[in-house]
Amino acid sequence: MSNKCGCNIIGFGHINLYMLLIPLGAFFSAAKDIIVTRSEKLGKDDPKEPEKQHPVIITINYAFGLCLSFIFFIIYKICNKRHKNTNIYLLDKMLNKANYSGKISKKEKILWILLGSVLDFFAKLIFSYNWVKKDDYLCYWQSNILLMSLFSYLLLKTKLYKHHYLSIILLVVFGITHNFIADHFTVVSLKENYIGHIINFFAEGIFNILYVLYKFFMIKKFIKSYEILFFQGLIESIIGIIMLTITTKYYPKLDSFNMYIENIEGKEIFVFISLIFINFVTFVTIFIIIDIFTPFHIFLLNNLAEIIFGFFDGTYKIEIYLKIIYYIFIIISIIIVLVFIEIIQLNFCGLSTMTKKNIEERARLDTIITDENDDEESNYIIKDTGEQKINIDDYTFELKELNIDEPNQILH
Repeated sequence: MSNKCGCNIIGFGHINLYMLLIPLGAFFSAAKDIIVTRSEKLGKDDPKEPEKQHPVIITINYAFGLCLSFIFFIIYKICNKRHKNTNIYLLDKMLNKANYSGKISKKEKILWILLGSVLDFFAKLIFSYNWVKKDDYLCYWQSNILLMSLFSYLLLKTKLYKHHYLSIILLVVFGITHNFIADHFTVVSLKENYIGHIINFFAEGIFNILYVLYKFFMIKKFIKSYEILFFQGLIESIIGIIMLTITTKYYPKLDSFNMYIENIEGKEIFVFISLIFINFVTFVTIFIIIDIFTPFHIFLLNNLAEIIFGFFDGTYKIEIYLKIIYYIFIIISIIIVLVFIEIIQLNFCGLSTMTKKNIEERARLDTIITDENDDEESNYIIKDTGEQKINIDDYTFELKELNIDEPNQILH
């Protein structure tokens, strides 16, 4: 479905029901953050008691959520086994061999997923650690869009056009401006937490590179999304349990399992289990969005999640004027992202010339014109039977030489 406003300056690209996955994923992502924030065991604690903070356990909970994708893994295996001896299965297998000649081995598949798992685990751990320790944040729109665009070009060969460059420039400008207006990018702030900002910068960068890497796994390495989710969850769970064992024994200030289970109540057990399922739904949705659309659509999901989190989380308290500015910038960033992913089209200065919708329309028109030309050529057939004749539709016209001396002679 596509629409265009009456003024023709702004149009809309292809929109379908799968787009509803974006607000759905945003809702669960925000719910996850709100629950963690309000949790007595997993939320922000008194800085004087750092041993009560649990970034490793938060990361393990996330990994357990990914492991639930074994449900899809088992369903696929069962369905695959049922149809293994059918002619359709054998035909599909032959087609796969023909079409997916670049299909990787199981060993290479595991190595790729292992790479993604290690990057994801430590990025998640760093992000969780800084989240429970600091209230000082920077806006990373500018670095995120630049890194994702760069790696999309390197891994997916994604080309950028005018509307992409405009969106990138605007996101960079608004991201930097937002940091200055919100007093996040100040000399005092940088001096106090420059290490945290640098670490967060790398963590945010890794997350956005991973979104591109997942798309690379799916379309270049033919790894299914549920395989990535399941094996990544399994690998990260193992790494997390090993790390939690080490920190509990040697570095409880980072995290301690003993401190977490001490005086734990039924409410916190329920929170932990609920977070596993919410993480599962959130990241299954994210992977489906990446699979169906592009990694850039996750920008939209994250921005919507920030708005939902800001509205419904009571602990998110800032001065009213900063909150208004924050929402204005978030809404502007959403509009910019919509232009980037071509849901909104700017029909001036050639900004919409190379959008997917217009490229497809030009291709469709070219096909129609080509088909019409082919039809016309097939209608105009000259039969070489000693006489010159042309067939047009169901009519046959005979050509004769016109004698100038006989002006009344006509063409039959």
